[in-house]
Amino acid sequence: MSPSLSVIIPTLNEEHYLPRLLESLKKQTYTDFEIIVSDGNSHDQTASIARTYDCRVISQSQRSPAAQRNAGAHAARGTLLLFLDADTILPDTFIEKAMTEYFRKHLDVASFLYILDSPKPIYRLATAYTFIFVTLISHFYPITIGAGMMTTRSWFKKSGGFDELLFLGEDNDFVRKIVRQKGKYGFIRSTRMKVSARRYEKDGAWPSFFKLQYIVAYYMLYGNVRKPIVEYSYGSYTSRK
Repeated sequence: MSPSLSVIIPTLNEEHYLPRLLESLKKQTYTDFEIIVSDGNSHDQTASIARTYDCRVISQSQRSPAAQRNAGAHAARGTLLLFLDADTILPDTFIEKAMTEYFRKHLDVASFLYILDSPKPIYRLATAYTFIFVTLISHFYPITIGAGMMTTRSWFKKSGGFDELLFLGEDNDFVRKIVRQKGKYGFIRSTRMKVSARRYEKDGAWPSFFKLQYIVAYYMLYGNVRKPIVEYSYGSYTSRK
């Protein structure tokens, strides 16, 4: 019997962070799901760690979140898809609450709010500003938080999936395609994921914040980001302090 939910995690050299997420998935109160780790041919222990947690591991030669999410979704058996970044941690009731709210609100695609795994006030402040900025804009222009997204397998297929040619913003483009086809988008507010502060630690809290604002402004003014407009390298935030 197929699971009702497929959890899809794109990875690239995530041996330090992936175990935290997989441990939190083991503790979920809702258990009818499979875990697909869509790996970009990591050169560390990411794939072997995933297998020890009984994940389905898919090797994807094209290293990008879009390509790896697409590969995972095409392999999924669940009717509902939950895309998670490898550096997230979930509270025990996360999936249960997220699915309940998703169906209660009759959503077709959803995103999640998060807290950082660092107690530093400046990180929390920058994140709070980000939430205000994103949630206000999303009322009239669909903006998502790519660390966590949920949709149905049928909407994934109908939308054509994630655009693998984009430099950034494939998550926003994915949501916008569904909205354009009259799908309903919203934020799940009954639960929050915890996300690593590694980007803030490496780039700085306010530079990270203003980089996000710039990317969103560019996206709203000019459309999809098809060229490098900020410094970004997938898989460059792998080590833990």
